[in-house]
Amino acid sequence: MEKPVAPPLLELWVRAGADGVRCGGCPVCQQIFMVLLVKCDAGVLNFNVKTTNPYKPVEQFAVLGLRHVPALVHDDMMFDEPEDIIEYLDNAFPEPDLSCDDVHAQKTVKDLFSKFCFYIKEVNKDPTQLELALKKLDSYLLESNTKFLCGDKLTHLDCSILPKLHNIRLAVEYFKHYKIPSGLSGVWRYLNAGYHCDVFTRSCPCDQEILLHWSDRPDTPNLSASEHKRLSKLAPTYTRSLPPDVLIE
Repeated sequence: MEKPVAPPLLELWVRAGADGVRCGGCPVCQQIFMVLLVKCDAGVLNFNVKTTNPYKPVEQFAVLGLRHVPALVHDDMMFDEPEDIIEYLDNAFPEPDLSCDDVHAQKTVKDLFSKFCFYIKEVNKDPTQLELALKKLDSYLLESNTKFLCGDKLTHLDCSILPKLHNIRLAVEYFKHYKIPSGLSGVWRYLNAGYHCDVFTRSCPCDQEILLHWSDRPDTPNLSASEHKRLSKLAPTYTRSLPPDVLIE
């Protein structure tokens, strides 16, 4: 009896956290992590996760000639741009199919992350534009009445938006003292679906790393040295629940 052939082994490089070991708070790194988990759980590949600071890369990362994270290595194939990684994974491992051809869904979330970035970087001084983008998403989700953006199955669009939406929730509350309105039940229902999705929770960095990620970005509110140190030393916590005043069906 022949032994079953082991799935190919890939290597995912993501941004390192404050301790240089755990995963940092980069939402795009989590996006690729989620895609690989979906493929891995289907048995078509295996992968290891390694961390590095791209500005002071570990030797193994530098020797490969990689410059950005997330980065993917498969035998002699190497990619360090998210679009190239996703294209390669979809071509080399087409199942499960994560494609989303819903143009309405894509248009709905197109500006969400940029509105958040404008707000967190104080290009916009108030949350009006971000809230409009959140309300647009909320209306779409309530109308579609599906678990995820393109139906009840996870797609590439969810792997991109769920990490970003979770980052938005944590970062705007911590840095701007703004909370996603409790009345946006569609948005909260969608976040809750993420919090109950194994692929999301297994790939999600801790709250502290997400906050440190945004503090360390250019043009974002800087933490004091003492607060930065405090966050980096805290035991990891993971937000997975909704505020008590949020009601979802």
